[in-house]
Parts: sequence; C-alpha cells; structure tokens
Amino acid sequence: MLDAWDLHYRYPRSEAEIISGVSLHVRRGETVGLFGPSGCGKSTFAQLLAGHLAPDSGKVTLGGSALPCMGRLPVQLLFQHPEFTVNPRWRAGKIMNEGGAPLPDMVDALGILPSWYRRFPHELSGGEIQRLAIARALYADTRFLIADEMSAMLDAITQASLWHAVKSHQARYDMGLVVISHDMDLLEPLCDRIIDFQWGTPVEREIPIPVSQGGWPDSWDD
Repeated sequence: MLDAWDLHYRYPRSEAEIISGVSLHVRRGETVGLFGPSGCGKSTFAQLLAGHLAPDSGKVTLGGSALPCMGRLPVQLLFQHPEFTVNPRWRAGKIMNEGGAPLPDMVDALGILPSWYRRFPHELSGGEIQRLAIARALYADTRFLIADEMSAMLDAITQASLWHAVKSHQARYDMGLVVISHDMDLLEPLCDRIIDFQWGTPVEREIPIPVSQGGWPDSWDD
C-alpha cells in the first residue's frame, strides 16, 4: 500500500498552501485517477507522493515504512515533459540503462529501436524520449508508478501504445498506478476509481467508474 497521510505543503515565499490536508491510499494492482484543472496542485502532490518533495507536515509511507531514498526506487514518477528529466549530454542507450538494464519485454512493448541508442535527446521526438523514460522506470520491483500527465502532449496513437505497455506491465507485476490528468476521457477507461482533486484538497466524493468501463479498453488494443 502507498499511503499519503494528511499532507501539507507550501512553496518557499508563498503564503498559501498548494497542498492542504491531502490523504490518499493506493493498493498494489489498483489504478487511481486524480482529476483536476491545471494549476490545482496535482503535480506538486505527485512529487510529494514519489518522495521528490518533503511535505511541511504529514507523511508518505510504502507498506507502512518511510519511502527509501537510496538505490532503485520502488515508487517511480513520470512527467509530462520527459526531455527535462534526462541528461542532454547522454545518449539514449545510457539514459535508458540509468537504473539498470531495462526489461526486454518492456523495450519491445514500447517499440524502442536499437537505432535510437546512439542518439542524443535533441535527436529524438517527445514520444521517443517518453518511451525511454518509461522503460527506465518500469522494472519487476517497481511497486507503484505515478504518471503525471504522462501522455498529454502526444498524439492519440502514441498515447494508446504507451498506456497499453504500462497497463500490461501493471497486470504482470501487480503494480499500483496513479494517473494524474485534467482529461476525464483518458482517466475513465484506465482507472478503477477517480478522485476529484481541486486546489490542493481532494473533493470528498469519488467519481465511480462502472465495472464495464474499468480497465483497459479493447478498442485501444487495435
């Protein structure tokens, strides 16, 4: 279980909290959507949940213990703009192997080509860099993935391809998944439940997803 307990956070020199009393509990194998408009604090919460930021108060635990900060992390975070998360001086092969050799089946599922390995990030498209970022995040020991607008800037075909690979990995390794988006059309087919996240505090109600809509849509397998 990945648990956030009563998180509060404000940025330096800011009087108002961007995150105010947020709690969230995600089980292994579950997909939880966080829905809300741009600027409401979703990305800040994602960084708190992954341990990239420390809350002013409250805590995040994994299986009842504090998040580890050394080695390959069991909670991974993917961003909307992967080009900002890679070393521009590294070739794609080194980027993809940063946390260790990626899973061969994940490389195949993402359509990563050997011809990319010698290229630098500026020689790849945004979708290609995102594929590398996903490959270096998803290992057999990745227990939770937080996808913050991971596919927002990509075309529909690329989105479908990436989400198919992620959901297949989730099913195989019982990985928990948090999908953050302002696009309900994306969240509904992916998520088991969706929480309305507005201005640093989730609305108490959850948006129910009918059983027929939950999980991976067959139409995206084409």
